[in-house]
Amino acid sequence: MTPSCTSTRSNPTGLSDSDLQESFAVSKIAESATVFTVPTEGIPSWIRRTVPQLLRLSSLNVNWDSYGGIAPSLEKLEAVIDLLCYTEIDTFPEPVVVPGSNGEIQLEWYLGNRELEIEFGSTGRLEFLRTDNESGSEDEGVVEDLDTLRRLLMWVVGKA
Repeated sequence: MTPSCTSTRSNPTGLSDSDLQESFAVSKIAESATVFTVPTEGIPSWIRRTVPQLLRLSSLNVNWDSYGGIAPSLEKLEAVIDLLCYTEIDTFPEPVVVPGSNGEIQLEWYLGNRELEIEFGSTGRLEFLRTDNESGSEDEGVVEDLDTLRRLLMWVVGKA
């Protein structure tokens, strides 16, 4: 069963941040009072821990990297969160979240001799780089579907 992980953006009135924190993963974005919420019930803990890292990317200033870098769009952030939920993996290490200069989002895992980078590109493409430091092999490509994403995630933890 796919967790109910669809995120919503809202401006709740009458609720304090602490009240919201009890029910949702919440981060304020930009200078407005807008918040981005993700229901936490039924959401794997690794995803709940990753959401705040992702949401911090939305507050990046223009030129954050001194090369004209832009923050990822709210739609991209929402798509990344939804895709992680759709993997239906309950127990997994949380990734390192890295912004790209053109609004990309890269998730990185470094586990033992295995490294996996998944990039949510500015054009909507989902690409990967898989490295096995023990054998010296490296593989890259496009993630075509959820099964491929699940296989890559299982590979990095040594289950595939």
